[in-house]
Amino acid sequence: RTTDAGQGNTIIWLKMRAGKTEERLQRWPNAIPIIDVEGNYSEVYDPRDPSQSLDDPSTWGFSGNAALCALDCLTQNPFRPHSEEFLDLDQWRDAANVADEAVALAAGGTQPRYQVGGIVTFANGEIEQIIQPLLAAQAAQLVRVGGKLGISPGKAKNSAATITDSLGGLGYSGFGEDVATQIRASYSSNPRGGEAAELAPWDIPGAPTPVTGLPNVRSLDLGLVPNAQQAQRVRNIAGYREIQQAQLQLVAPSSALSLLPGSWVTVDLPEPYGSRFDGTYEVQSAHPMMDPVGENGAALRCALTLREISTAVYDWTPATDEEPVDDPSFSYERTSVQPPGVISTQTG
Repeated sequence: RTTDAGQGNTIIWLKMRAGKTEERLQRWPNAIPIIDVEGNYSEVYDPRDPSQSLDDPSTWGFSGNAALCALDCLTQNPFRPHSEEFLDLDQWRDAANVADEAVALAAGGTQPRYQVGGIVTFANGEIEQIIQPLLAAQAAQLVRVGGKLGISPGKAKNSAATITDSLGGLGYSGFGEDVATQIRASYSSNPRGGEAAELAPWDIPGAPTPVTGLPNVRSLDLGLVPNAQQAQRVRNIAGYREIQQAQLQLVAPSSALSLLPGSWVTVDLPEPYGSRFDGTYEVQSAHPMMDPVGENGAALRCALTLREISTAVYDWTPATDEEPVDDPSFSYERTSVQPPGVISTQTG
């Protein structure tokens, strides 16, 4: 019915001509065709556009921007929709800008950094778990600050602070036993009509050699990624992040209170710690604390858990990093069915 428009129901009526019996195999070589439909599905809210309102869907527009689609799932899911007051929209705007950035292709031209295409089903599970495929498609992660939900986009960041001292003990951990050494990623190929496709197995450069001598494989499902080039970039980011597992726990002075999960910091400690722990880290968690007496020289401080990171995780050079993929364009042309050759018989 026409009143179903915008209600999440898509109804498509098809009238297909089979043709005469002698021509039918030319139209349908195998059987009645399976219908694939490509088009714009859901309009999404873009907080960067001042003319749009989260409360007025008529102002929204179609977009494949991965950050905007993740935000749409958070605000429009049927069981726990998030309102604006519980979202850090500044972070979502930044992530949407990152997703729209043009990335060069080896064959020439560009593509948006992070696009998605497909269907998210609101079935069992928490909403933040349901949208994980949308986050995986953009190498992003959710962050929560002050009761508001934000997003840390998949792009290198500038260091937000330099930590030169710890007001408490230092904790450090290195590689885990289950660190992956090879990634096998699957994605959805637009040139192949949205069919599932796999990238070649990728051995992570710099990964430790497994004791067994066999690769420790990690599967990466990028079912909402619509092309091989984006899937390769996301796969590489996941792989390089996998082998940067060193974590550092310390208590920073009050100057670190502005740090948020996802922020990058530079650690520059005095010796004998500097040569072991100095480097660039990403904030995993930040817990502000107060010393009412101030016996340790500072009343305010911030306990930080950091994980090593580097800009190299996000480096991408199309000419050398992009792998060739056989994605032939789909053709609707069908050759006619040829009659059999001359039939000869022999009796005896």
